[in-house]
Amino acid sequence: MVTNPDTDPAICWSAGGASFLVRRPDLMELAVLPQYFKHNRLVFFAKQLRAYGFRQRMASSRIDVIREWVHEGGRFCRGGAHVLPTIQRASSAAASSSQGGQGGRAAGTAAGGGGASVARGGGA
Repeated sequence: MVTNPDTDPAICWSAGGASFLVRRPDLMELAVLPQYFKHNRLVFFAKQLRAYGFRQRMASSRIDVIREWVHEGGRFCRGGAHVLPTIQRASSAAASSSQGGQGGRAAGTAAGGGGASVARGGGA
């Protein structure tokens, strides 16, 4: 979805290609997210990004609604499709305790969301 030029008004790569920008959250919910996910809520998308090691950098001004997302391990970048399988869902202590100490599931690039899904669509 980041590599798809049709979604550039809502989401696109940063100038350096090491992060992506959500330019229009309203357009993300209305037009982009329903194309790639079963939901259209940006908060659910953001929760999945965090689960896969992405962190949000806020804009320098409260007036500016652009949100920048960066992968903590630096593995999600423009032209780095070969590295996407290494981005895995982090197991959490909450998941571990709710599953009787068995730990969280590693979802990797599983269908249904997460950081690796961001690059799908368009010409990868």
